[in-house]
Amino acid sequence: MGYSGLFACMQLPLNVSPVSASFIGLQRRGILPVLSSACAAQLLLFIHTLQVAYLLLCLHFLLILHSFLLFSFVLFLLSAKLK
Repeated sequence: MGYSGLFACMQLPLNVSPVSASFIGLQRRGILPVLSSACAAQLLLFIHTLQVAYLLLCLHFLLILHSFLLFSFVLFLLSAKLK
């Protein structure tokens, strides 16, 4: 009658995970390349976000350090002026 595209398969034994079984067989199954490239894009976005967050944290730290040094310098000038 033609090719239906359906394959009859035996049921997996209970001790075989469907995920691991998707990598075993005559035809390639498993994770599709589109999914893995989408995961790679998400990973790159996550890494970029971490880099931006780290940069903002460093800038925030430098701003606090600068403010502290400026405040210390002003106190030094005031104490020198009072002597």
